[in-house]
Amino acid sequence: MIEKHFPVLEILAVLVAFLAVWRLSLPEEIQQETVPPVSSEASPGTADNDWPCFQGNNARTGAATGALPQPLRLLWSRELGGEIAAPPVVAADTVFCASGGTIQALTLAEGNLAWKCTPSGTFAAPLCYDGGRLFCGNDEGEMLCLSATDGKIIWRLKTDGEIKSGAAAAGGLIVFGSYDNHLYACDRADGKLRWKLKTGAQVHAPVCVNGDFVYSAGCDGFVRKIALADGSQVAAAELPASIATAPTFFNNRIVLGTMQGEVFLLDAGNLDIIWKTAERYQAALLASPAIGDEAALVAWRDGSVRALNLSGGGEKWSFSAKSDSDCAPVTAGDICYHGGEDGKLLALEARTGKPAWRYDCGGKIAGLVPARNRLLAVGGNGSVFCFGR
Repeated sequence: MIEKHFPVLEILAVLVAFLAVWRLSLPEEIQQETVPPVSSEASPGTADNDWPCFQGNNARTGAATGALPQPLRLLWSRELGGEIAAPPVVAADTVFCASGGTIQALTLAEGNLAWKCTPSGTFAAPLCYDGGRLFCGNDEGEMLCLSATDGKIIWRLKTDGEIKSGAAAAGGLIVFGSYDNHLYACDRADGKLRWKLKTGAQVHAPVCVNGDFVYSAGCDGFVRKIALADGSQVAAAELPASIATAPTFFNNRIVLGTMQGEVFLLDAGNLDIIWKTAERYQAALLASPAIGDEAALVAWRDGSVRALNLSGGGEKWSFSAKSDSDCAPVTAGDICYHGGEDGKLLALEARTGKPAWRYDCGGKIAGLVPARNRLLAVGGNGSVFCFGR
């Protein structure tokens, strides 16, 4: 009796080759959603927090409360029209976003328009949500307070320069900087000026608040520690270049970068320098750092992303995104999310910098928000993308 021979290995080889060719023939969007997800089992909790202000909190850490569900896929996208220059905020199951001269509110679940308003001027400053109100600065030098329910103006405060500094809500005050070389604090309820502090140049960066103190970095190269209650300056440190990044408060330390590409760690008490990066990187820093895996995660304008050890400033890893970026990175669980001017949205392992996922948004990414188990990405061309599971 002759046994029949089935060439199993040969058949498997042909099948594998066929699947590889079929995979390459898929549209790029489908391919990127089938990238194997990074496990988030080691990260306790989920990113079910709101994201009410720039980098998620007044400390500007850019860190969600936990991991995003994996694998991420596109849930919805919307074209808002007008340039989006700053990340949105998320609160009350709503996405609030400024595009050109319009403030819009979208439902987080499906991206449907809840309301929109066109108060005056254009908006490049990050929004701030607090207690049912939105606070937003415009290029006409106004800080506006809007109802988060319907967008109606509650009050406005006029300064003498455009406002690009994201506000912080703390202690019944709204604190922000202006291009008229001043820091301002006004009453949250009615917008009345409470105090005003003169600086040496424009204040571009969002302010940081921790407890009773405000931390501000300016284009004059100074980092200032200011009493929240009365605006008196408690301490100051002069760095060798202009500063456009928000001070990031973490473990009684302040992390920030300069337009010359250096990163500094300061003592939050007296603002003494604890360390600065050993070498001056060759690109400016406009993107505020995020905190993840005991490191400052920093994105330079030349497309490089680095994790700097908070204990000494040494480089833990480096990744080249091959695209300029002014978009602040954010972290959720053990993943760092980064967006570039080429439209590439990247997920990097926070411990190693290894790429884990990507999506092409088709245009410059201006901001990222991990909130309510969603990842939101906004493009400079007016697009909003919402990812989830």
